[in-house]
Amino acid sequence: MQAQVSIKNAYPPNEGKTNWSIVASDGVRYSVKPEFAPLLKEGASVAVTYDVKTFQGKDVRMANHVSPLNHEQLHVQDRNAPKPQLGNPAYPTPRTNGNGNGDTKSKEMFVMGCVGRALGSGQFGAQDISLLTKAAAQAWDEVMGR
Repeated sequence: MQAQVSIKNAYPPNEGKTNWSIVASDGVRYSVKPEFAPLLKEGASVAVTYDVKTFQGKDVRMANHVSPLNHEQLHVQDRNAPKPQLGNPAYPTPRTNGNGNGDTKSKEMFVMGCVGRALGSGQFGAQDISLLTKAAAQAWDEVMGR
């Protein structure tokens, strides 16, 4: 089974136990393997794949996999918000490097910074680097009007 969960509370394992416990905003509790601990932050939204097992007469949701919900969260923006215009001091016009493509060094630094920050958040892993890189490059191109 699968669920989209907004984490209300995250609890580390009790002494002698290995699994974490999370409580979703709807009050449903899930038991989560320790390898997913970096994703278990209060307020985070995650996708949970789980099995229901009965333990001591109670149904327990045992998570098999947890992943960040919507990789689109990387560039969440209000769809109705105005796009920045070139010439706006908050979004400086890129310098050219002689070939008309703009300052590729600045774009590379921006992309590396975004990817590094996302990975450092604990919400993403090495398997997400390609997706993060594409999202950051797309964000740069949108801001710079390309």
